[in-house]
Amino acid sequence: IDRGAHAFWSARWRTVVDEIDRGLSLLRDSGNAGHEGNIAHVVAIRALEELGAWGEARNRAERMWVDAKARGDHYGQASARLAIAMELLVEGNLAEARQHAAEIAAAWQRENFSVQEVYALRIGLFIFAIALDAKLARKDEAEDSAHSPGSRPPVTPR
Repeated sequence: IDRGAHAFWSARWRTVVDEIDRGLSLLRDSGNAGHEGNIAHVVAIRALEELGAWGEARNRAERMWVDAKARGDHYGQASARLAIAMELLVEGNLAEARQHAAEIAAAWQRENFSVQEVYALRIGLFIFAIALDAKLARKDEAEDSAHSPGSRPPVTPR
């Protein structure tokens, strides 16, 4: 896992995934995959995102979520669901991404922001920006078609 982390800081994304997988195999064999395993999965998922391997990242996050639920690991579940929400954004599934992010933000709300809550809020901001961009694009299209040849010029109030 340490080799995977080193490769991460060197931006060798495929090496990150390969080394993390080797390290996770050793952790599983020792029966001690807990928190270190969660962090390793998140690093590998992030590397897959850098590679543009969104489907592979999503599958890995889904497996991580199932495993974390089976172990009763709330941190692992939150980390997996936040990764899933990012993959859902890429797929254009804003509603499901919003649901994951909102549930994580609510579950991890503290007097001072938790990392999970901050990441969930960041996903919410991405969703807002994507929706706003789409709304502005529709507005631009409407204005362009209103001013296209053969259309009447806009009426200006007097």
